[in-house]
Amino acid sequence: SLSVPSGDSSTFGGEGGDTADSVRGSYEERLERFTHLRTEERRRGRTLGRARSAAFVVAGLLGLGADVAGGPVALALAVAGSVTFILFLGLVFRHRYVRRRERWFGELAEVNDIALRRLARDWPAMPEPRPMEAAPGHPYAADLDVMGRASLFRLCTTITTPPGAATLRDWLLTPAPPGEVRLRQEAIQELAPRVDFRQELNARGRLSEPPDPASLSRFLEWAEGTPWLATSPWLRWASWILPLLTVGLTAAYVQGSIAYPFWLISLGVAFALDNLRRERIHADMDAASGGQGGFARYATLLDLVLGMEATSPALMEIQESVRSSPVGAVEELRRLGRLVGWADTRFNGLVHAPLQALLVWDLHVLAALDR
Repeated sequence: SLSVPSGDSSTFGGEGGDTADSVRGSYEERLERFTHLRTEERRRGRTLGRARSAAFVVAGLLGLGADVAGGPVALALAVAGSVTFILFLGLVFRHRYVRRRERWFGELAEVNDIALRRLARDWPAMPEPRPMEAAPGHPYAADLDVMGRASLFRLCTTITTPPGAATLRDWLLTPAPPGEVRLRQEAIQELAPRVDFRQELNARGRLSEPPDPASLSRFLEWAEGTPWLATSPWLRWASWILPLLTVGLTAAYVQGSIAYPFWLISLGVAFALDNLRRERIHADMDAASGGQGGFARYATLLDLVLGMEATSPALMEIQESVRSSPVGAVEELRRLGRLVGWADTRFNGLVHAPLQALLVWDLHVLAALDR
C-alpha cells in the first residue's frame, strides 16, 4: 500500500481492484497534465516578464517627458506615467503569482515522475533519501534490505521532512504491538486512494526547505524551559511603569507643571534597562526567531492535514494534535511569526531606539513570546 497505492475506480479507472498498469497509467496521465500546466505558466511568465519590462521603460520615458515638457503636456505625461507605473507594479505581482504556479505544477510533475521510477524500481533514477542506517547488528534490517540503496525504506520514502523520515525508519526497524499495526494499516488504507491529497502534501513538503537542526534545538530548549522573564517580575513592572512615567512627565513639562525635563530620566532608565539585560533578552529572541523560521515551513503542511477528512483513529489523532491549542498549530505559527517580526526591529536602529526608549519595547515583545 505504501509503494503502489490501491484506489477505487474513480481514482485510477480500474474495476474491483487496480493493477500495476492502471496505476502506472494514472501517474503517466498526471505527469503529462502537470507538465503541460507548468509549460503554460512558463509561457505566461515570459509574456508577463516582457510586458513588465516594457511598462517600466514606458513609465520612465513618460516621467522624463513630463520633466522636460511644460504646461498641460507635462501634466498629461505625468498622469500617463503614473498610470503606467501602477500597471508595472500590477504586472510585477501577477508575474510573481504565475512563477509560483509554474513551480507548483513543476513539483507535482516531479512527484509523478518519481512515482513512475518507484514503480519501475529504477533505483539510479530515484532521489536519494537522507542518509539513515539501522543500528549495527539489527536482527533483520540487512537480510530484508530495509535500509540502504535498493531498500524498502527508499522505495517507501516520499517523505520531505526530517522528522517524517526518522519516523518511517523507526516504524520499519522497530516492532510495534499488533493493535498499533492495525491502526497504521487502517490509516494507510484510507490514504492510499487519495492521490491528490498525498501528492499535494508531498509537493508542499518539497517546496519547504528543511529547517536548521541547531536553530530548532535552541528554539525547543527555550520554548520548553521556564520563561526567564517570569523569574524577574520587577522587569515586567518596569516595562509598564516607565512608559507611563515618561508620558506623564512629558505632558507635565509641556504644560509647565514642572520646570525641568524629568522625562529624560525615565528615558535614560529605559535605555539602561535595555543595556543591562540586552544579551539575555536578545538571546531568547534569537531562539524564538530560529524556531519560527524552521516551523513556519511546516505551516502549509499542517494546514492541509487539518483540512483532510479523516475517519481512521490514527489520522484523527494526528488532526487533534495539530488542533492542540485553542486556535490550532497553524494560527499559533502565524502569531509566532508576527511576534518574531516585532522582535526583529532590534536590527533596525532608527526604529528600535525610539521604541525601546518610549515603550521598553524588547521586554513587552519577549513577554508576548513567552506567553
